[in-house]
Amino acid sequence: MINEPPKFDKDGINVTDPNDSLGLKTEYITCLQDLALKKHLPPARGIALDVGCGYGRLTGLLESYGWKVTGIDPSEELIEYARKNYSDSHFLVGGLPDLPVAEGSADLILFQNLLRTLHLIEKLDVTNKTAQFLKVGGELAVIDNIREKHPNYVAEDHLIELFEKQGMKLQKRIPIRSARWWMIYLIRYGFIPKKYFPKIARYELEKMEKCKKTPKWQYYNVLFIFKKTGSD
Repeated sequence: MINEPPKFDKDGINVTDPNDSLGLKTEYITCLQDLALKKHLPPARGIALDVGCGYGRLTGLLESYGWKVTGIDPSEELIEYARKNYSDSHFLVGGLPDLPVAEGSADLILFQNLLRTLHLIEKLDVTNKTAQFLKVGGELAVIDNIREKHPNYVAEDHLIELFEKQGMKLQKRIPIRSARWWMIYLIRYGFIPKKYFPKIARYELEKMEKCKKTPKWQYYNVLFIFKKTGSD
């Protein structure tokens, strides 16, 4: 990558982990999310939007699966970085509720850690028109941190309601990562070689998929997949 990505977005929200100075935790999480998305996303069949793409970490993954991807973020600084580091992908400056693409044009929309960020700056209602940008039968993939009855996290039932009221139906809910798993600390400080990341990620995914309840004392990183129902 060219230099280091900006540490904050235009609203002062961290876009990189301040405790991950070596970048190893982020590299592991990318590996884990890559495995989860490959397993649970529909086969690539058209246009995908990575909304709130930040510096483009997952935009390139979607591109590698075969989607025609546009990464969208309101931060010009982050988009400039993404364009330099992921030159094979397409990026636009913009954000919800008025995305810089045609309504009904997307087969897939990805929100990666976007909802909690919007919740913290009290702008969660900008997601109310998300379904308008999806084709009928298109899917919304949400990866976000979930914790029960904590004011800094979007309540899971509210998250689901946000999109069901727009005519989307929840297809999958899969926990993929635990915040306080002891292994992540060994990874972050470089005690585990990178070559073991895929094996550890597969183990964590298998372990986490068995977790059905929303945690109270920490957060889980959860993948939700919704499908837009109705007819043209």
